[in-house]
Amino acid sequence: MQLPRDIHLLKRAFLVYTCPIVEHNSVIWSPYTARDIDAVESVQRRFTKRLPTPINNDRLRYLNIPPSLELRRLHTDLFWRYKVVFRLVQVSLDDLFVFSPCQVTCGHAF
Repeated sequence: MQLPRDIHLLKRAFLVYTCPIVEHNSVIWSPYTARDIDAVESVQRRFTKRLPTPINNDRLRYLNIPPSLELRRLHTDLFWRYKVVFRLVQVSLDDLFVFSPCQVTCGHAF
């Protein structure tokens, strides 16, 4: 059976099927050791190396994929903190954050 070689179809399949598995609950299990981060990053590296891209050194830029899954995890963490601070999820704010007593915030309440 011949595998599809359409780059955009394969990229879409990667973003739809693989990334959600790798990123699932990353707020809870986010790897912090270099070995664990490299294991997660190797999934994206292995996938992009197998694609027939015209520019081998700039595969991620050509495919318009974020440079690392670690960056995507950082964005997810930031979104989670936003949801907690603005009470969009039912998590105790006091258990997770200690707010600064400083009241100077340039006009913003947070």
